[in-house]
Amino acid sequence: MWRAAFNANCERKKRLTMSTKNILFIMCDQLRWDYLSCYNKEGLQTPHIDALASRGVRYDRAYVQSPVCGASRMSAYTGRYVHAHGASWNFVPLKAGEMTIGDHLRPLGVRSVLIGKTHMKADAPGMARLGIDPTSRIGVRISECGFDPYERDDGIHPYSGHEPNPRYNDFAREQGLEAENPWEEYANAASGNNNELLSGWFLKYADRPARVPDPLSETPYITGRAMDFIDEAIETNPNQPWVAHVSYIKPHWPYIVPEPYASLYGPDDYLGDHWLGEKELFHEESVRVPLIIYDPSPKADGTRGSVNNDLVEAIDLAPNFLDLYAGAAVPHILDGHSLMDTLAGTRKADPRRYVISEYDYSFVEPRIALDMPARECWLRMVFDGRYKYIHAERFRPMLYDLEEDPNELNDLGADPAYHDVCERLHEALFEWARKPRQRSTISDGIIESTNVQDKIIETGILIGFWDEVELEQAITNELGPRMSNANPLVATTLNTLLRRTPKDDKP
Repeated sequence: MWRAAFNANCERKKRLTMSTKNILFIMCDQLRWDYLSCYNKEGLQTPHIDALASRGVRYDRAYVQSPVCGASRMSAYTGRYVHAHGASWNFVPLKAGEMTIGDHLRPLGVRSVLIGKTHMKADAPGMARLGIDPTSRIGVRISECGFDPYERDDGIHPYSGHEPNPRYNDFAREQGLEAENPWEEYANAASGNNNELLSGWFLKYADRPARVPDPLSETPYITGRAMDFIDEAIETNPNQPWVAHVSYIKPHWPYIVPEPYASLYGPDDYLGDHWLGEKELFHEESVRVPLIIYDPSPKADGTRGSVNNDLVEAIDLAPNFLDLYAGAAVPHILDGHSLMDTLAGTRKADPRRYVISEYDYSFVEPRIALDMPARECWLRMVFDGRYKYIHAERFRPMLYDLEEDPNELNDLGADPAYHDVCERLHEALFEWARKPRQRSTISDGIIESTNVQDKIIETGILIGFWDEVELEQAITNELGPRMSNANPLVATTLNTLLRRTPKDDKP
């Protein structure tokens, strides 16, 4: 079924003009970097993703800005660090007015579309305060991270009523999977020895195959919906560029998959590093992610199949997309760096000395166990490529040397021999934190190219001058041609103050 859709899609692709630039922005939830064979030959085998890497650039040191889903995604969509966009944990609303990929690209004529998961929580109070109808086009975009939702599906649909009645359930029933909730009873459940239902929520059943046939499972479903979108886009408006964010829930829990995948690997391939089942610290398994970019243009021919070892962050994607469409750089808004120069092979040096990741643990049990106020429940990581330093409010820091201890099992934070390393990385973190990220409504370039005092004087607001003589001297000797009372809007005022006539003005 999906192969037929793919073939039909390929036929329509032939009608696309070569000048149309489209982005297929694929994201998998909780996919570890070392679970792709192009990163780790000893792990799982992923030949199709490996083939993509052979045609593009594989980034070996890419890091997310938070180990938790919602905050990490909001950083990827906004191009901003967690403490800048403020959506610090799952279901913390991204504030209305926070610009995202879609907001940056829409003025350039680029359509931004969502197929799958965002974990976005809409800022309903913010929209109400601004008088924005959540069902209007603007309201929907604010609610969906700036995307136009082709199909939003966050992939968690239990009987409890959390995001009930997804379109996927209708699709599954249309394909013969009769159940009140096919997502729960087929896609995320196994069959027992007596054909009873075994919930995929329980880890003890993770070694059993899901009841759903693979072609009807969630991942092929989202793939099919992405193909539907591409099909419709080519059919209706082939010359309009688009970004399609195809966002898969898997391999996020529930940890259960259909055959043939359920039988491909044994229990040794499952999660459980550091004796943890979740991703709430900054181990490599939690914050280091696979990143592959394939650019089909001839200018990227020289980097095909290459590996980039720069320190890269997920916030680099938004400025990269903007750069692709020749949008003006907005570093006062976007914290990341475009990667286009790495695709063209023209980058001369890594623009960053370290990567940052943040975690707000105020929503989870450690806050209660440690009796911490919510505002102080922050962990922040700075990693320079060898040493990983973690700052914890009220507690001593953690430090790992990944060169000597790649599995991060030996915390050096209290070791006096590493005091200087801790001090250096603490200062790097403090330097990063001191840089303002809330002045996003005016660019640094405008500020640096404007003499505010001159502008104030031009409007006739004269502050700090003793008399007319001092003002005239300032105009003549300091402000020069930047400050001429030939400006018709202020000439009369200044001429009066300086007791001059228009004929006295210099050309």
